Amino acid sequence: MTGQQEQLLARVLHYCRNNPSIQAVVLLGSHARMDGAADAFSDFDLLLLVDDASRFGRETAWLDEIAPCWFSFVETVPDAHHLERRAVFE
Repeated sequence: MTGQQEQLLARVLHYCRNNPSIQAVVLLGSHARMDGAADAFSDFDLLLLVDDASRFGRETAWLDEIAPCWFSFVETVPDAHHLERRAVFE
């Protein structure tokens, strides 16, 4: 993990710890694997368990509280029971 990746993850975790609407955050994907699959170009795959998913899907201001967000979008996953927000930060 690069220094920039560590800083971003620390900012995400700080935001999650200080937001009572977020019950848990789970790291998935290559950064969660024990075989060292993540590299300097790997993204973070995070699952946020929240009280009001529609709010986090609808609003974007919360992303800028973590770090400057260049762009983001929401997708409904095939099971249609939850949303995925994808975001690119500075």
